Amino acid sequence: MRPVTYLTLTLTLVLLSACANDVSREAQTATPLRGTQAPTPEAGTEVATALAATSPPTPSSISATATPVPASPTPMGEMLHPSPTPGEAVPATVVPPPTELPAEAGQELAIIQELYSNYWPDPFILQQGLPTTLYAVTDGLEHVNRWSIGPFAEASSMRPGQVFTFAFTPDMVGTFEIFNIGHNFSGQMLVAADCAEAERLRIEQGFQAFALIHSPADGRLFPDTITVRVGLPVLLSHLSVGGEHQVTVETLAPEPVSVGARDIVHMEFTPDQVGEFAIRHADDELAGRLLVRESACPEA
Repeated sequence: MRPVTYLTLTLTLVLLSACANDVSREAQTATPLRGTQAPTPEAGTEVATALAATSPPTPSSISATATPVPASPTPMGEMLHPSPTPGEAVPATVVPPPTELPAEAGQELAIIQELYSNYWPDPFILQQGLPTTLYAVTDGLEHVNRWSIGPFAEASSMRPGQVFTFAFTPDMVGTFEIFNIGHNFSGQMLVAADCAEAERLRIEQGFQAFALIHSPADGRLFPDTITVRVGLPVLLSHLSVGGEHQVTVETLAPEPVSVGARDIVHMEFTPDQVGEFAIRHADDELAGRLLVRESACPEA
């Protein structure tokens, strides 16, 4: 009985040892229960995990919603053509030719000084806001005369026998003086708000008055064109700064009037038809134009 008992005990111990080893291996590979410590990772596992946490996302992981690009500043003007790609021909930009603007409207008039007493015409009527060229002359033979044209212009170098030019733009409406500073006499200048107002002033005085300066040395009349209203009497005052001339106005004043040097001569007539009429010298080729209109105002 003893040998059998010893063998039995030996086999029992072997079986128990094998079972214990199996249980130990299962405990090492089993998932830890809540509250127990997780198994220590193998060497190098911590570094791999940290790198994975800081690595940038792969393209497949980027969201499909694109981030909007900030708009560029608003251009000052529209581009004629977009920027070309390399090798692409740039289309030519057609630049339009400069627009030709009409000449600025203005008024050209003349005035004659009768020394020590008067001016012709008087009153002298201008329109506000228009660039004005005023040709001035005196019938005197003495020293330099000093003039002021209201608050708009002044001259101190006017010599006898010469045509002096004032250039200014009357910017105020009202009644002003044309004044000889040295001899202390004056004429009246009326500045109207517009052409219609200037024409109304002429109608109220019962005639339209203008001056014409004849200058053979300059080869022209000053001014060379005068515009008047049909049916309203005209007083046209002449003065020559060189020689004597026989002057006519075609159809309207056909009888020659003798205009001598430094002599002020007046011509009166009433234009009864619309048209263009020549102002002529019988003794030379100097000439001008008298334009007769339904109204002296261009827009009327």
